Amino acid sequence: MATKPSELKDETIKAELIPSKKHNYKLSKEDEETILTMYYLNKSTNTLQWLSNKYNISIKTIYNIRDKYKKNKSEIIEKVINKTTKNFNKRNQQLMNELQEALIERIRTDKDIPLNQLATAFGIIYDKNALETGKATSNNAFNINIHVDK
Repeated sequence: MATKPSELKDETIKAELIPSKKHNYKLSKEDEETILTMYYLNKSTNTLQWLSNKYNISIKTIYNIRDKYKKNKSEIIEKVINKTTKNFNKRNQQLMNELQEALIERIRTDKDIPLNQLATAFGIIYDKNALETGKATSNNAFNINIHVDK
């Protein structure tokens, strides 16, 4: 029996494991929502063919999914985009943490790298991480005093 695309985690694996004949399982709601989002974000004949190949479904099925979710397509698209963004940000944060850990390990073990270069590299990584999480990368404060005469 075919492995369902929604059961697979890696997109590359999903594309490789889908059987060549038409699927004999029901698409999950998550798959349908992803297909709907891809359809509306990339309206073109190439997108239809790509989705058809990726999920091993007919183009007619794509149109049926489009019609099925016609009334609340905006909410679905927003939900899929938010979920995708959240997953991307989570993975990006993991990579930033791994990079920081690798840099700290390098500082501990490799004494040939000048400290100023390591400090600069660490500062850049720290700032990029702060930008990703919406934190300030610098603190610029100023006071304005306004005196009004009556």
